[in-house]
Amino acid sequence: MNKGRLIRELDESKAGLRSGVTKMGALRTCNNGFTLIELLIVVAVIGILAAIAIPGYIGYRTKTYNTSAITDLRAIKGELESYYAEHVRYP
Repeated sequence: MNKGRLIRELDESKAGLRSGVTKMGALRTCNNGFTLIELLIVVAVIGILAAIAIPGYIGYRTKTYNTSAITDLRAIKGELESYYAEHVRYP
Protein backbone atom coordinates (compact mmCIF):
# COMPACT_ATOMS: atom_id res chain seq x y z
CA MET A 1 0.00 0.00 0.00
CA ASN A 2 1.22 3.42 -0.71
CA LYS A 3 1.46 6.18 1.84
CA GLY A 4 -1.00 8.55 0.10
CA ARG A 5 -3.77 5.96 0.04
CA LEU A 6 -3.38 5.23 3.77
CA ILE A 7 -3.59 8.92 4.61
CA ARG A 8 -6.68 9.36 2.42
CA GLU A 9 -8.42 6.35 4.05
CA LEU A 10 -7.55 7.64 7.50
CA ASP A 11 -8.99 11.07 6.66
CA GLU A 12 -12.17 9.48 5.29
CA SER A 13 -12.62 7.33 8.39
CA LYS A 14 -12.14 10.36 10.66
CA ALA A 15 -14.72 12.32 8.67
CA GLY A 16 -17.15 9.42 8.86
CA LEU A 17 -16.73 9.05 12.60
CA ARG A 18 -17.34 12.76 13.12
CA SER A 19 -20.59 12.59 11.20
CA GLY A 20 -21.75 9.49 13.05
CA VAL A 21 -21.43 7.08 10.11
CA THR A 22 -18.81 4.34 10.20
CA LYS A 23 -17.05 2.89 7.16
CA MET A 24 -19.64 0.08 6.99
CA GLY A 25 -22.43 2.62 6.68
CA ALA A 26 -24.10 1.88 10.01
CA LEU A 27 -25.20 4.86 12.07
CA ARG A 28 -23.15 5.19 15.24
CA THR A 29 -25.16 6.01 18.38
CA CYS A 30 -24.07 8.90 20.53
CA ASN A 31 -24.18 8.18 24.28
CA ASN A 32 -24.00 11.49 26.11
CA GLY A 33 -26.00 10.48 29.22
CA PHE A 34 -24.92 9.28 32.63
CA THR A 35 -24.68 5.62 33.55
CA LEU A 36 -26.64 4.11 36.40
CA ILE A 37 -23.45 3.64 38.42
CA GLU A 38 -22.56 7.31 38.08
CA LEU A 39 -26.01 8.35 39.24
CA LEU A 40 -25.87 5.95 42.20
CA ILE A 41 -22.50 7.36 43.24
CA VAL A 42 -23.87 10.91 43.13
CA VAL A 43 -26.89 9.91 45.24
CA ALA A 44 -24.60 8.17 47.75
CA VAL A 45 -22.36 11.25 48.06
CA ILE A 46 -25.38 13.50 48.60
CA GLY A 47 -26.65 11.09 51.27
CA ILE A 48 -23.32 11.13 53.08
CA LEU A 49 -23.18 14.94 53.01
CA ALA A 50 -26.73 15.13 54.32
CA ALA A 51 -25.92 12.67 57.12
CA ILE A 52 -23.07 14.92 58.18
CA ALA A 53 -24.91 18.25 57.84
CA ILE A 54 -28.35 17.48 59.32
CA PRO A 55 -27.24 16.75 62.92
CA GLY A 56 -25.22 19.97 62.96
CA TYR A 57 -28.20 21.92 61.69
CA ILE A 58 -30.53 20.39 64.30
CA GLY A 59 -28.07 21.27 67.08
CA TYR A 60 -27.77 24.82 65.79
CA ARG A 61 -31.55 25.18 65.59
CA THR A 62 -32.03 23.88 69.17
CA LYS A 63 -29.38 26.28 70.47
CA THR A 64 -31.12 29.17 68.68
CA TYR A 65 -34.51 28.25 70.17
CA ASN A 66 -33.01 28.06 73.67
CA THR A 67 -31.32 31.44 73.29
CA SER A 68 -34.59 32.96 72.09
CA ALA A 69 -36.48 31.47 75.06
CA ILE A 70 -33.93 32.84 77.54
CA THR A 71 -34.21 36.30 75.97
CA ASP A 72 -38.02 36.17 76.22
CA LEU A 73 -37.85 35.10 79.89
CA ARG A 74 -35.52 37.99 80.71
CA ALA A 75 -37.97 40.41 79.05
CA ILE A 76 -40.85 38.95 81.09
CA LYS A 77 -38.75 39.25 84.25
CA GLY A 78 -38.15 42.94 83.53
CA GLU A 79 -41.88 43.55 82.99
CA LEU A 80 -42.75 41.74 86.23
CA GLU A 81 -40.23 43.80 88.18
CA SER A 82 -41.64 46.97 86.64
CA TYR A 83 -45.16 45.93 87.63
CA TYR A 84 -43.98 45.13 91.16
CA ALA A 85 -42.29 48.55 91.48
CA GLU A 86 -45.59 50.29 90.62
CA HIS A 87 -48.07 48.10 92.53
CA VAL A 88 -45.90 46.53 95.28
CA ARG A 89 -47.21 43.10 94.36
CA TYR A 90 -46.89 40.65 91.50
CA PRO A 91 -49.82 40.03 89.14
